[in-house]
Amino acid sequence: MMEKSFLPRGTLLFLLVIGFAIRLYDLTDPPLDFHPVRQLRAAMIARGMYYAELPTAPEWQREIALRQWKGLETLEPPVMERLVSLTYRALGREVLWVARIFSSAFWVLGALALYFLASRLTSRDGALLAAAFALFLPFGVVASRSFQPDPLMVALSFATLAAFYAWFVRGEPDWVHVVGVGLLGGAALFVKPMAAFFVFGGLTGMVLASGDLRARASDAKYWVLVALILAPAAGYFFLGKYVNHRIGLGIWDFFRPSMVTSPRFYMDWQAFIVRFIGSGALAAAIIGTFAYGRVGRGMMLGLWGGYLLFGLAFPYHITTHSYYSLPLVMIVAAGLAPIGSAVFARLAKKTGERRAWRLAALLAVGLVLLMPLREARGVLAGKDYRSQVGYWERLGRLVKHSNNLLELSHDYGYRLEYYGWTNGSLWPVEAGDQVDEAELQARLEGRSFFVITLLGELEKQPTLKSYLYETYPVYESGDDFVIFDLRAGKDGGAQ
Repeated sequence: MMEKSFLPRGTLLFLLVIGFAIRLYDLTDPPLDFHPVRQLRAAMIARGMYYAELPTAPEWQREIALRQWKGLETLEPPVMERLVSLTYRALGREVLWVARIFSSAFWVLGALALYFLASRLTSRDGALLAAAFALFLPFGVVASRSFQPDPLMVALSFATLAAFYAWFVRGEPDWVHVVGVGLLGGAALFVKPMAAFFVFGGLTGMVLASGDLRARASDAKYWVLVALILAPAAGYFFLGKYVNHRIGLGIWDFFRPSMVTSPRFYMDWQAFIVRFIGSGALAAAIIGTFAYGRVGRGMMLGLWGGYLLFGLAFPYHITTHSYYSLPLVMIVAAGLAPIGSAVFARLAKKTGERRAWRLAALLAVGLVLLMPLREARGVLAGKDYRSQVGYWERLGRLVKHSNNLLELSHDYGYRLEYYGWTNGSLWPVEAGDQVDEAELQARLEGRSFFVITLLGELEKQPTLKSYLYETYPVYESGDDFVIFDLRAGKDGGAQ
């Protein structure tokens, strides 16, 4: 829309710069602040890729790095991990925090794509509000800088919708536009296939809302578009599952029918959304959905529907893994655009050319934006994890960087393995006391050390605890860890 804007020129650039800068706060802090299992998993994959092509590395480090990488199951194409490993090569060393820079940059570009989409559907002022929400929501600030594919997936998904709408409203697309949008959508699904819920949700909503479905269904360009979006991810997973046999997971490994039929699931999901997004923003976005024009409303309903289906397909993750709701940040932001457009249009009309009133209104808007910024900074500065690195490094040295450990340790043992340069197998934290002595002996045989940092979990397994203390010497212990030497029994003889 071309009406006069209330917000001054340069606001978008200001928002993007500040949105990127806040994500770089406390940049070098270890990635233990947000879903460390997911981030350390990515870190070990990137390290493995780097050391695989580093002939000058010590052989023991190279071996452990490769074992860590190859021992992790394939969940999606390691796009982010490969990008980070290539950066390691360019820098000549492993610099884990570069992953935060990439994730932050991708999210900011996603907010820019959201701005272009919302500005065409509402107004520049409404689009600026949408971008500001996407950039400054405290949960979004923390989640969107994490080392995982989700920030890039969300950015590419909304870039696909923005590119599609740009030519969709002009009528018949040419093949150049079809291929361009198809490649963007294909990249989104390739980075993480869950993007399909949002890419196809938004696209389907726009097409259905536009009418004339028969003509569009008979147009080969739309079917080619669908094929281009699906082909990269489908090809990768087909080869990985049936040719290379590297992928064993499918949607049915995550879908849990018993959860989606339980009212408790929906209560937990709703509480999760309110906790991270906010009930006020959620309600405003729902109202804003119906304030859009026909095509915009169709897109928003498609996105809401895509998120609903996404949650039903992955019920456990949607209520336990907060980053599964990262796409919702952008969806809610898009829903706020019509509200912002109407509010700012009203302000522009009321203030007119009276500079004092206009300045006061702008200051009020700035203060509103400042509050989530302060909260986001507080979350990032809330805890310093640097001291933990030394702890895990020390444990790694104590066990001589063994690649044959048993671990009852934090985050599936990933903290010990990544920072301690070790490799091993995780002892189940929920094993209870169901194993007998014969099974214990079989499981422990041939291992080097048993590293336990979850002492509370050891207390829950008294049979294991008794067997360890009665059979193996304590190699080293402290207030928060104990290491058993599995290479020798109490008499000092070899096992």
